[in-house]
Amino acid sequence: MPLAVPVLSVPFETRMHPATETARVATDRWARNFGLTVRPELCERLRASAPARLAGRVCPDATLDGLLFACDWQAWLFLFDDGYCDESEIGADPAAITEVTVWMLGA
Repeated sequence: MPLAVPVLSVPFETRMHPATETARVATDRWARNFGLTVRPELCERLRASAPARLAGRVCPDATLDGLLFACDWQAWLFLFDDGYCDESEIGADPAAITEVTVWMLGA
């Protein structure tokens, strides 16, 4: 029996923060300065995950500082997930990843 997928409509327009490109450049610099993208593949992953685009869509009316914070936070989350959860020995060990995550949350 075929699955009936309902048509979904969004009752509001999608918007992008006007400073999204500024945030992208600033977050790329921020990640580089903190050594989060020292490996070329991490730099490429950060670009592919597009945290500024996500922040710009989620926070279209934010102040510039608010947008920059949201963008940096998204970038850090993506990089943490890639570096610790998905592709490391720590990510394969639930106890170890819990310990690292609790430590990071404390920071």
